[in-house]
Parts: sequence; structure tokens; C-alpha cells
Amino acid sequence: MLQIWALDGIREIVAGDDLVALIGAAAGDSLVDGDILVVTSKI
Repeated sequence: MLQIWALDGIREIVAGDDLVALIGAAAGDSLVDGDILVVTSKI
């Protein structure tokens, strides 16, 4: 099964931000073993 969803509540990332902590806080308990996380950006 494939599910695609965006995380709400992540502000604009700036130099020095802890991206892993921000994603973890936004995801909460949504991520489980075996999940694949894709991070993209736009310039």
C-alpha cells in the first residue's frame, strides 16, 4: 500500500535548524518502522 501525505506545522527551514527534530515533532507517532520519508525543497 502506498500513502502520500504532507506534514503540517513545519515552518521555513533556515541554516542551523535541526531538520530531524522538526520533522519528528511534526510527524508525532505517525512514522513507524519501515516508513520511507522524502524531503524536498523549492528554490
